[in-house]
Amino acid sequence: MENISRRGFLERAVKGTLGALGLPLVTSRNAVSMDFDSDFDDVRKLAEIEKGYRDDFQRALDYAVEEANLQGGYFFVPKENVYLQGDIASGRNVPFYLDVTRKKEGRKLVEVPSKKEIKKQILYGTHANFDANCGWEEFETEEGGLTIDGIFIKPDFRKLKSDLEIKEMNGTGNYGEVNLTDYLKINLSIGENEHVVESLSATRKTDLFDNYETAKKMTERQEENLGERHVDFSDLLKEERAYLSQQYFTQKSDNKYVIVNNLRKSPFGKADGREIFSFAFRLD
Repeated sequence: MENISRRGFLERAVKGTLGALGLPLVTSRNAVSMDFDSDFDDVRKLAEIEKGYRDDFQRALDYAVEEANLQGGYFFVPKENVYLQGDIASGRNVPFYLDVTRKKEGRKLVEVPSKKEIKKQILYGTHANFDANCGWEEFETEEGGLTIDGIFIKPDFRKLKSDLEIKEMNGTGNYGEVNLTDYLKINLSIGENEHVVESLSATRKTDLFDNYETAKKMTERQEENLGERHVDFSDLLKEERAYLSQQYFTQKSDNKYVIVNNLRKSPFGKADGREIFSFAFRLD
């Protein structure tokens, strides 16, 4: 379980890293900007508001996992990456797992994120999206809370704790799973009716970590065959029940040959909806 201060929680919102990278946010309604049915009493309104927050939290986790897949395990991608416009997603940054430029500069040829780092990226990405969607930064200067559309809201994230659990399927062909629970406090009230949200939970089925393991093995093989542009990964793909498509091009900026690897678990195809995990090699 990870403790995150309120300041740390907010530092990962739009005005920080997201704004700098130009990443899109999940689009969803604000949980308190709702048109309630006329027959809703105040208690039911509070329950609907809590449901809105829970839905936003689920969407934020979904988006963080999707971005981590498309960006090699990262939500906030390292500066050494290749930007792809409108291939699989509207725009994404794919990190270099292997980069000859680094080696020439005396740095590590291979840089692959650890599982611990990927977990952090999912956590930070979820928080950044949830924070931005719900507008929590508006409450930073209002310690006593705010009244919006007749509903009093007072979030308290001073003791925020996050429990992120990863379940891997290890090549079985089934989905793995990410489970996230945030322990926090959101005080809601309408008139004399009060309600406290003490935790938010979300679950996402994902191929991310199985594909990540395959990507590491592919990177090791590419390193062993550094001079080759078309390394044979067929045995690894068969063993890991994975499908690979690759994009090849020469970067105009430095004339370096780049390979973007797009992994998907088998069976594959649009109808199946399996996720794509992408990572890149930059070669001479």
